[in-house]
Amino acid sequence: MMLLTAQWVRNEIHEWSGVNVFLYRARASISSVQDSPAQEIAARIEEIVNDPGDLVASSYRVPPGGNSVLAYLDVIASEDLGLPELNALLNQGNPNAGRPAVWQSGNGVARCFVSTLYQANTRKMFVQLRDSALMLFEKRRGDGPLRVRVTTVDNQRLYELEQPSTLRLSPLHGAGWTPRRISVSQDDEHDYRLMRGEDIRPAILESLTELELPHLQGLGGVDFIDPGGRILYHWPERPC
Repeated sequence: MMLLTAQWVRNEIHEWSGVNVFLYRARASISSVQDSPAQEIAARIEEIVNDPGDLVASSYRVPPGGNSVLAYLDVIASEDLGLPELNALLNQGNPNAGRPAVWQSGNGVARCFVSTLYQANTRKMFVQLRDSALMLFEKRRGDGPLRVRVTTVDNQRLYELEQPSTLRLSPLHGAGWTPRRISVSQDDEHDYRLMRGEDIRPAILESLTELELPHLQGLGGVDFIDPGGRILYHWPERPC
């Protein structure tokens, strides 16, 4: 059985908001939910969400940690559920703000909640949750690490975010945000390591993205790539 969950979250400290999505291979069976009495289905879904199983894929728009969940959409279904069936199930959703809605169709059960803070935009919130969930379900893989292109000319290295990574970070910084491009000589990189005993690239990342390293790690880390797409280095370093 699978659990697909989309959450509209907000980080009050940084004033970030967006939809994070997770796809799990759940331990329970769909029949254990569908065969429950109608008044118990919501509670059964909650049990599965609290113990979701193995994570298959995820997509973050807001780094995890310290976020408030203001709306969510959960889908529990058999693993052989196809995209048309999922579409049909989700298109039946019509939640009202402040009250969890539960519905089922075929081999799937769905639950949705939208905070009363968004009462005027309940349908819009639901559509964003639905579309984000469908996108991850169709790809069956997350966004992966952010990507920084490294171009070396003579003794200089130019670091710049790739366009898809820029688009992922733009909602965190606001419309019109343009990331920096950083050029560092290889001599300076060598001196930095000698003086500080550490790699310069994490510091470059914070300057490029204008985000702290824990937030970047929460978004899946960063791949440094050459112009041909070959991975030169992954931050944080993967264990051998």
